[in-house]
Amino acid sequence: MLNNWKLWIVVAFILAMLNLNLISNNSLLLSPPPFLNKENFPSYLDHQKGEDISLIQQQRFIHSCPKEAEVILGKRWSDQEEEERQEYHKKKSNSDDNFSLFNCFHPNAKCQYYYPANFFDQYCGIGKSFLPVVRELQEKQANLTLWKNMPHLGIPLVTFQDTCFDKERARTLRLSRVFSSSRRNRTVFPPFSRAKNTTTEQQRRRRRMKKDDSNEGKYLQQSKGQRRRRLLQREKLKYSRLTNIGRSYMNDTKTAKKCITERFSFLHVHKNGGTSVRDTFAAIVRENSQSAAIERTIIWYGNSATSSAKGRASALELLQHATHYPTNGEYAPQQVVLVTLVRDPLSRFISSIGQALGGDGSTNNKIGGVLRKACVQNESIHSSQDSLLCLARYVKEHGFWIELHFTPQALEISVATMFQDVPVAVLEFPPAEILDYIGGSAEQKQRDGAKEGYRPDPILTNMSVSHYTATSLKIVCDIYEMDVIMLRSLGIEVPKCDPYLS
Repeated sequence: MLNNWKLWIVVAFILAMLNLNLISNNSLLLSPPPFLNKENFPSYLDHQKGEDISLIQQQRFIHSCPKEAEVILGKRWSDQEEEERQEYHKKKSNSDDNFSLFNCFHPNAKCQYYYPANFFDQYCGIGKSFLPVVRELQEKQANLTLWKNMPHLGIPLVTFQDTCFDKERARTLRLSRVFSSSRRNRTVFPPFSRAKNTTTEQQRRRRRMKKDDSNEGKYLQQSKGQRRRRLLQREKLKYSRLTNIGRSYMNDTKTAKKCITERFSFLHVHKNGGTSVRDTFAAIVRENSQSAAIERTIIWYGNSATSSAKGRASALELLQHATHYPTNGEYAPQQVVLVTLVRDPLSRFISSIGQALGGDGSTNNKIGGVLRKACVQNESIHSSQDSLLCLARYVKEHGFWIELHFTPQALEISVATMFQDVPVAVLEFPPAEILDYIGGSAEQKQRDGAKEGYRPDPILTNMSVSHYTATSLKIVCDIYEMDVIMLRSLGIEVPKCDPYLS
């Protein structure tokens, strides 16, 4: 018996050491590294023995000693933007041929570049006053309390090589919940998991798929060889050189099928229409498996608040190949453009409320029931206006950390890009334009908060921006000050917050 106790003590000690090591590794995931200055940079290089330093360290070094930095590291992405823009205009005409929605250099561009590492730069970043929030994120990550029981965070890599779409087919695409809860980095196909703990909703979905004659149902009957061929096709598209990039039309007529060639990664900022966009990617890939592929790398697991070392390495590798839209008309192997959607924080907060209080995908977040009891089922709550004010005060008092969907967009983008100095092509909500560009339809919504039954209470279903009062407006503008500043830097105004934020 004594020997058994000794064995358990040894096992407990080993597990404790592994846990400490995990925390140490996790602390490197989302947190900016220490600042490098002119004095310690050479010794840092010696210490690393020639290994590459992170891009954000390079960026911070540039701010402290720009002359030395230009010699050692070259320019930042933001410094290169104007130069590359001019280079693009010299090569391209103003025609709509091979237009890309993700090309922010195009004369008719609908996007613009955002540099998340610049935003939080401690010396000249317009969001430098929010660095304590970044440090708080680091602390929560280290003590394993960051976004527990929340959805995963990942970076999907999408490749289209001369993939053609039928406009009529776009309206009938079946959008499934394509990402299962499996904790591994994988190519994404229709929902298929062998997990034992399957919810009733998932079981019903699988039964529907088995009866379906579409590609989703057929996938369940695919052999291992067929799945392996799909994986090989994904790798082939990822490492191939893509030419004639952008949008084109078959037979040179805009009434014919539309085709696109792109390699991009969509940063899913929650409550910005990302679920519809993400699932449309997968639906298109299912129907065009020879010319399209999607791969999702998970960088943060909400259910256990731990991260995958493999996912972290894969994400960093992807981000190292992130770039402005290629000015030479082709993607080099692995070269990728980062894309995201941003939204007015006031309407986004309404959507976040509906999600956090029991929307599909957030029923196990633990905080939903607490919020409903405090601000919906409370006897003092008589209307959507009362509930909105109560919830705004609750999030202000307890912090937006209580639920992933309340996290500011600026912070989510930085987390998704792991605080690297990379350019992100930003499009404005709603996602109609990006859905149309990739062959989907804006008519299909995966999550519609105004739809009856989606939110757990009529007070939440009826809630809209019109229910803001001066008090609740001031509170929400204050909660999302960093988002207002970020959007203003992109030329996107949030006029209702102007009276409260200078």
